[in-house]
Amino acid sequence: MKRVVKKEEVKAAILSQVMPNIGGPSSQKRSILNGVVQSIVLYGAPVWQRAMHKKRYRAMVDGVQRKSLLRVASAYRTVSVAAVQVVTATPPLSLLAEERTYLYETQNGHQPEIRQVARERTICRWQTEWEENTVTAQWTKRLIPVLDGWVKCKHRSTDYFLTQALTGHGPFRSYRTRIGKIEDERCLHCGTVDTVEHTLFECNRWEIYRQETYGELGLEISAENMTREMTASESKWKIIQRMVNKILREKEQEERG
Repeated sequence: MKRVVKKEEVKAAILSQVMPNIGGPSSQKRSILNGVVQSIVLYGAPVWQRAMHKKRYRAMVDGVQRKSLLRVASAYRTVSVAAVQVVTATPPLSLLAEERTYLYETQNGHQPEIRQVARERTICRWQTEWEENTVTAQWTKRLIPVLDGWVKCKHRSTDYFLTQALTGHGPFRSYRTRIGKIEDERCLHCGTVDTVEHTLFECNRWEIYRQETYGELGLEISAENMTREMTASESKWKIIQRMVNKILREKEQEERG
């Protein structure tokens, strides 16, 4: 397990150099690059997969996977492994190791239908873990309660600002207060506690961008329907992503000022 983790750390360091949070490869290219690294790490998984039953070893692997996925998602380094796995639609490495073991032990495991069954098993296990997690990534969990539709969305594409919206780690004063950057968590415009939900869906300062989106989609976007609408079609994804980018780009500039 130490050799596997060391190998993953080396590859993660290489990825960090070519995937800055702002600019760099697109979301899809980042996922491809990470997939190559992931395949290298999972080589021989049937041999060491059983070690994943021990929390100590799983924590080691999760820690290194998190470093790579933070770059894939263009996320703040404070984002939890559970959140960044979901945002990037990347199952935990321990579950992927189980999947590889299942394919290795199954006759004709290379066939597409068998691989599809294996992946469905993985998503099902991942969903169970996601539902049982009541400690971290609760905002992400509220936005994406069901993993299947998110993971299978063909037009899924994240960026620096959308990841902030999906994780709650960004230019939000409640978050910045929590990590000790500022002392006042109140919104600069209305005095309400400035959370990601307040910024995206409530604060009057950004109402013009919400109204633009309403005009294009014909419905109001909320925490309960945002990702559902985004995964429904590529056009809806782009419209909502554009709203998020406009709000958070301006907000970040204001906060820096």
